[in-house]
Amino acid sequence: MDEPLVMDPELAGSPALADRAEAVRDYLVAVRGGAPFLSAVDERLLVGWLSEGVPVLAIAAAIDAVAERRRRRRARGRMGLSSCTKELGKQAAAPPVDSTPSSGRLAGLLGELRAMAVDASLEPERAALCAELQALDSSAAHPDELGRAAALAIRGFHAAAWVAASAEHGALRAQAEALLEPLRSSLAEAEWAELVEEQARDLLRRRFPAVSAKRVWDTLSA
Repeated sequence: MDEPLVMDPELAGSPALADRAEAVRDYLVAVRGGAPFLSAVDERLLVGWLSEGVPVLAIAAAIDAVAERRRRRRARGRMGLSSCTKELGKQAAAPPVDSTPSSGRLAGLLGELRAMAVDASLEPERAALCAELQALDSSAAHPDELGRAAALAIRGFHAAAWVAASAEHGALRAQAEALLEPLRSSLAEAEWAELVEEQARDLLRRRFPAVSAKRVWDTLSA
């Protein structure tokens, strides 16, 4: 389980680095649920990535990819950044993001986002997400600041969608329990509750496949 931590000295000494770390932490928590802090292992790993200049959006994309794999494999154990190390290595091995003006690389995704059916309560989050992606798509480079803003907007949409679906939480958790039932006998109660929460949130996220850091990163990296 995660533990409350004293902030890493490197984060404490760099507000910019701390803000980027918080964006990644918030993204991970929105995907898996649970307490809003990282394990000691994950925090050290994250500080290393960010200190090396790994973009927030690339880390968020790796989280999305690992979450999808965990869904297919019915993974046991709580999702953490350590499980994203291999995926992030693949991102680094991929062609670098183009540094020229994008000229509409995200146009197709933006069209998909604007056309998707959402509850009226999610319209502000959809508008904010589209605005951040439009800014990213119009930039002359791929600054991490804009990528971080896009990741935060994606996280904000899914967090708002979870709140908007509060009346469905019981049904989503029941569906998650049914899907994970083969694992139940081998897990402690706390581990079981964490997996059910992650699966329930994943079931809701699947309704909005276009709202994904991985979709954005893959499109920009193509």
